Amino acid sequence: MDPQLTIALAGNPNSGKTTAFNALTGSHQHVGNYPGITVEKKEGFIKMPSGRCVRFIDLPGTYSLTAYTQEETVARHVLAQERPDVVIDVLNAGALERNLYLTIQLLELGVPVVLALNMMDEAAKQGMTIDIERLSQRLGFPVMATVARTGEGLPELLKATEAYIETKRGEPWEPLHISYGPDLDPVLRDMEAAIAEAGLLASEYPARWVALKLLEPDELFGEQIKELTGIVQGAIDKIDTQIKDYESRQREEKTAKIKEFYEANIHDIGQYLPFDRVMKPQYANASTTMKSIKEEILALIQKVDEGLAILNEVDSPYAGDMKQVFLQTYDIGAAMAKRNQLEAEAENRRLYIEEQERRKAEREAARKAEADRVMQAGRAPESEQPREMPQKMETVEEPVNVIDFRVYATREQLMKLKGFLKENGIRFEPVPKQ
Repeated sequence: MDPQLTIALAGNPNSGKTTAFNALTGSHQHVGNYPGITVEKKEGFIKMPSGRCVRFIDLPGTYSLTAYTQEETVARHVLAQERPDVVIDVLNAGALERNLYLTIQLLELGVPVVLALNMMDEAAKQGMTIDIERLSQRLGFPVMATVARTGEGLPELLKATEAYIETKRGEPWEPLHISYGPDLDPVLRDMEAAIAEAGLLASEYPARWVALKLLEPDELFGEQIKELTGIVQGAIDKIDTQIKDYESRQREEKTAKIKEFYEANIHDIGQYLPFDRVMKPQYANASTTMKSIKEEILALIQKVDEGLAILNEVDSPYAGDMKQVFLQTYDIGAAMAKRNQLEAEAENRRLYIEEQERRKAEREAARKAEADRVMQAGRAPESEQPREMPQKMETVEEPVNVIDFRVYATREQLMKLKGFLKENGIRFEPVPKQ
């Protein structure tokens, strides 16, 4: 085997990748940083079963090859620039589905891959079983079971890797083509053709892979494409149009699917919960899954249904106001708060009216008491009042009695006394000053 062969170790964080690297290289490794960044760079040499010494690279732990982080950018750059003879992809066997996402990206890049299903002991404790032979047949490359922590399966992994390198010796990388559906596949083909024709990043990446990264989108690829704008503007414009058309169709189709789900579950409360109140702008984004959308819609339908049921049982003169608030907010708490507010306002109005009536009664009583006091002040003492003459059988004219007295009163009281005398036909005249 050529001593210049290179093997790279890839995998998700916490997959046991670095543990495997340390177990395989031992003390024959050196650690540094990639130029200009803080991402750790680890390399070493391992002795293969054939006795050959092979360069071993520990790639930064990543979940994908999309350049969202420095680690992902470094991992992708090393693969594109170093082009290792094979990549051992270390997976957490207990999280197989999630870890296979990186595997698919490696295959779409065209990298020769050997799969190491690590932490098999932990997967077994969880009651999981994996048909490794069948998985290897479906993928088309070696899949090996390992427990890097104990070193179990690592010699077998190196043996299978060495044999696989021999089968791939001299062959170019062959990118895996996966169908992404009838809507996206034609767009990818057109983009792939335009990218290949323009030679965009052709020396580093397959044209289809570049197209996929532009659709994600990938910021690094976007910046690299911008640098080539002056050279291949026509191809870039075409790609940009295709991306926008595809995104527009995807949003429309997703919105239609959401509406179909809404109509199938809204039942008889559609008048209270119209689709435009249910549909959120972010639902049409590719990043928002249909599963989460359906869960949110069902939860909202249930919330509105239960809220209306509660309001229908409310015995209150403010039930209409409560329902109006609820249909504005879909918040039963806000509806109840509205009732409490209106009841408090009504109670305050009642108390205010009662207070005004009490004050009015007090004023009337005071006026009556004052009038009585004035009248009492206008009467002569009982000893001074004339005795009533015995009534005769015949009708005679009632005699007029004359009484002189002083009155001590306010102007207002005197005016009231004057009015009283006039109303009762009592004649009065000023007393000449002596």
